[in-house]
Amino acid sequence: MIRLFSVTLLILLSCATFYAQDKKESTETKLEIDLNLDDGCGSPLVESQTYGFWMGKIVKISDDNKLILGNYTIELLGIDNKINKLQIRDFLNKNVLNKEVWIRANLRKETDKKFGAVVQLSGDDGDIDYINEYLLENG
Repeated sequence: MIRLFSVTLLILLSCATFYAQDKKESTETKLEIDLNLDDGCGSPLVESQTYGFWMGKIVKISDDNKLILGNYTIELLGIDNKINKLQIRDFLNKNVLNKEVWIRANLRKETDKKFGAVVQLSGDDGDIDYINEYLLENG
């Protein structure tokens, strides 16, 4: 009788241990974060801390509408130089050439001499602040 009781007790304890370890659904709210960003500019979690800021004077506009600042050649990000090429060059010659600008760029290496950037006029030129944005909005 004691042996039967012991075996029954052992079986019950084993079952209790098995069910206690069974996964239960959590009542906690899980926060889901989507780390995929598809806006064409890259993930701000990675990119935003790597941009550099420089100020300088644009000394030349190249034939392919790139800005020359000292030894650096700057391509305007988001601007397709093949579309309205002459109008863009006229605009850059009139509004950017020989003016002080802020350059915001993400250089791959410190030795990069050619790179894409967002360019902002440093002075107050009325309607024009960011060159890239102005060209995009006004064609």
